[in-house]
Amino acid sequence: MSIHKCLLAGLTAVALTACGGSDAASAGEAAGQASAETSALKPNERLQGTIELDIGKGPVAYRSIATKLADDLGKTAAQHLESAEGQRRLDDANARLKGDVKVQASDVQAFADSVAGKTIYTSELRDIELIRRRNVSIRGISAEGAAAALVLTFPMDGGALESAVLEYAPDHRKTMQTFTTGDELPVDVTIERFERIDEDTWSIAGRFTAAKLEPGVLAKQLAGQSITGASGRFDIAELRVRPKI
Repeated sequence: MSIHKCLLAGLTAVALTACGGSDAASAGEAAGQASAETSALKPNERLQGTIELDIGKGPVAYRSIATKLADDLGKTAAQHLESAEGQRRLDDANARLKGDVKVQASDVQAFADSVAGKTIYTSELRDIELIRRRNVSIRGISAEGAAAALVLTFPMDGGALESAVLEYAPDHRKTMQTFTTGDELPVDVTIERFERIDEDTWSIAGRFTAAKLEPGVLAKQLAGQSITGASGRFDIAELRVRPKI
């Protein structure tokens, strides 16, 4: 996960926590953690699609969810940040982030103001003009709180898949503690559907296999472990288009 994504995850988590929400610790949870019953979506959530991953224990479904944040999130954040309880939640969230840079109340307020009323998408597509590549990020969370992600890279001209990386996190709240295929452990991906629905939405489906996943560079808690053999499917009906960079 990039430094930018880690910072976004931290700010999202702290914003929701400081606002009195559940003890979030990642952007994935901010986008709607899967409940024990896959049909139990909240009123502000909708299902983008699913990833099904089997790491040797049977297939598990990971839901990709779009979540609309409250229109008054900025106002709510300001109210809670002024309270002792809000400060306690901010301190607790910072402790869980375990980083050298601490998130301040002003950071949370600015972030809450900027995202109020917007929708956070778990799975997205982005074109990168500089290198002429199309990046597809498919992410989901299981009912047990694990996370799965499949990152696919295509040419922007609509050519065949160029590369794929599969990631698995036993606890989606620990964004650094992931197993990954990386550059040296290829993923075999078959694309069954990849089409544009409208200006803001694509749809993608397919299946994948990987021989092995190793701990990521920063996954110190997973050192010495590995996952031998992984397979699964993905079907994302609403793959959100992000602005080009």
